[in-house]
Amino acid sequence: MVSEEAIRGIPGGIRGELATRLVDLLLEAKEGVKLPSSKAKRLLQLWSLGELLESDEGLELLLEGAAAVDPEGLRGILDEYGLERLKGEVLG
Repeated sequence: MVSEEAIRGIPGGIRGELATRLVDLLLEAKEGVKLPSSKAKRLLQLWSLGELLESDEGLELLLEGAAAVDPEGLRGILDEYGLERLKGEVLG
């Protein structure tokens, strides 16, 4: 689980772009079966409500899902944005 403090530490200017990159990573992952169905359902609910890309909960679910299906891809994305603390929390 990602702390609220770490999620809030993501600069506002990159949140939407980061969320979009994480959605792409999830959709393209070869290990998509590793995403628990409960998380997938909640991601879809937030998407349908228009809250996936902007909410703290949406970012948390995207980060956790990306860590489950493609940790190396997630590591690369977080490195690009310089989100070291977040990388430490999500990937250990």
